[in-house]
Amino acid sequence: MIDEVPTLIYSVHGTYAKGAIVQDDCTLQDTYIAKAGNYFAHGKTLHKAREDAFNKYTQDMSKEERIEAFLKAHPDKEAKYTYDDLFRWHNILTGSCEQGRLQFCKERNITPQDKFTVKEFCNLTENAYGGSIIRKLKESL
Repeated sequence: MIDEVPTLIYSVHGTYAKGAIVQDDCTLQDTYIAKAGNYFAHGKTLHKAREDAFNKYTQDMSKEERIEAFLKAHPDKEAKYTYDDLFRWHNILTGSCEQGRLQFCKERNITPQDKFTVKEFCNLTENAYGGSIIRKLKESL
């Protein structure tokens, strides 16, 4: 049982696994399983399982721990990071919902092709939803 879902595990590679969910009619649905901390998540892709497990893990982290995890994932303060990466991290840092993040980007003509430095990301988002943690992140740059 993983997250109260009957799951078969075929192979394990570190903190990831390949398996199947046993459905109510006893048929199998292929799945990937990822672990982050003490949290697990299923996903149709390994990427989705990893992302969801990490999101579960970060929900219990303090603001300081989330900032530390962000800085560890973005060590080069001059590098340009992708829209997808920073879009996801805004949720991890602030708890912002996807629709709100999409609206924010639409209002500012930010597209999935755009890239930003960590400082640019902070400057853009520090006065929006969750701004207090973004300002705290900015102070630690």
